[in-house]
Amino acid sequence: MKSNTLKFIFNLIVVTFIACKKEATTVLPISQPDGLPFETQEGKNTFGCFLNDTLWLPYNSNYVAARIQYDSILSIGSYNVERSEDIEFVLKIHKTGYYEMGENGYFKIRISRSVDGFYNEYKIAEPNGLKINITKLIKPSITVKGIVSGNFTAKFYKIKSNTINEIDLADSIIIRKAVFDIELK
Repeated sequence: MKSNTLKFIFNLIVVTFIACKKEATTVLPISQPDGLPFETQEGKNTFGCFLNDTLWLPYNSNYVAARIQYDSILSIGSYNVERSEDIEFVLKIHKTGYYEMGENGYFKIRISRSVDGFYNEYKIAEPNGLKINITKLIKPSITVKGIVSGNFTAKFYKIKSNTINEIDLADSIIIRKAVFDIELK
């Protein structure tokens, strides 16, 4: 009888271990092989691009912000501590979709780059110098988390020293493959 009880307990343990096999979990990478964050639409506070073919990322997710004002003015900013650079833009949007903008009243976009403690400003200076695709837009409310996601490309020119709008055509910055997924505040 004791032998049957031990066999029963042994078999119960074996069946329990077989039945409780652990499911395999897949760990997803947080970035693509080229270093850019994946294009997500969850408000993960990610931002990244290639700035003149060099990978550009913010210091961390605390250095990425977005907000919407007056129901249609979107502001997005990101800062890279190591390079002392920030990318920011403001544009008027109403829904998801493609927007192409040059220097007009609907947006501003700039890059600030610190060189020896002085900031150089760069701006869009040609028609369709910014091509942006807003892939997700949920405006925040008391009960709903706001999200803005998308991608863009842009070409900037340096603003000449001691001027407001005069640009230096010999000093440009090209942004490629820019992606963002930010919680709206």
